[in-house]
Amino acid sequence: MDLNAVKIFVKTSELMSFTGAAAALNMTQSGVSRAISRLESDLEVKLLNRTTRSLSLTPDGQAFCERCSALLLEFEDAQQQLTSQRERPSGVLKVSAPLGFGRTVLMPILAQLSKDNPGLTMEVAMTDRLVDLTAEGFDAAIRIGEIPDSRVVARQLGNIKLVTVASASYLDKFGTPSSPDDLKEHNCLNLRYPRTGRLYQWLFKQGAQERKLAVTGDMVLDIGEGLMDLAIQGHGIVQTQQVIAAQALKNKQVVPILTEYALDRGPVSLVYPQSKHLSSKIRVLKEALSDLKL
Repeated sequence: MDLNAVKIFVKTSELMSFTGAAAALNMTQSGVSRAISRLESDLEVKLLNRTTRSLSLTPDGQAFCERCSALLLEFEDAQQQLTSQRERPSGVLKVSAPLGFGRTVLMPILAQLSKDNPGLTMEVAMTDRLVDLTAEGFDAAIRIGEIPDSRVVARQLGNIKLVTVASASYLDKFGTPSSPDDLKEHNCLNLRYPRTGRLYQWLFKQGAQERKLAVTGDMVLDIGEGLMDLAIQGHGIVQTQQVIAAQALKNKQVVPILTEYALDRGPVSLVYPQSKHLSSKIRVLKEALSDLKL
């Protein structure tokens, strides 16, 4: 099988255009068409439906494209490892991350990465807004939850775990809840999402199911770190990401409660545009995050 023809087919499938693929690959439109026809002949299967006005993938073509896209990325990765190890990344590495994760987890990693790569300048946007990587010029972003965007490469780093915490002084004064239902008797400090204006609903594991719980309290903030400060001061109960509460838990400023109902929030991933796949800046960032413990 002609690997170059596979690359041409994948690029054509991404753009759904012979003309676009020809321009991207510096080929003629007829050359693209002939390469795909040869590939279909070699495979003895039709990959593309062609009309005078449009292109579409056949079911076989869709399945073949998905597998080949992943394999081509791996192939390019292997090539990059042979040539890029000698390259020293330089320029600006622009990264976006959710505020809590960025402050507690990402910044120490980027600080060390900067020391190890003196030619690299870090530009970090810590925001819970989903930035547009390409339009806003970001090299990469940290995302929590599923990644539905097929235009980016996503590398899962681990899972975000939720913890519900309070100070020992608060629990001594008001008691320790034994189930999520007991929280209605407590001062639950909550978060309002800046992007949507909605109050955060606390999440718990109820048997095999996920349970969402609306809580009430006398403080609502738009930043999780502020809630942790209040919890440390004994003002109430907070639910947050374990990575945000980790230092306070280690220092015994707060203690975990309702641990049998604790729930994973979902995957945390490094995402970056496919066009950045071979970037030396992305390579060193992936290496720096490879040993992350969540």
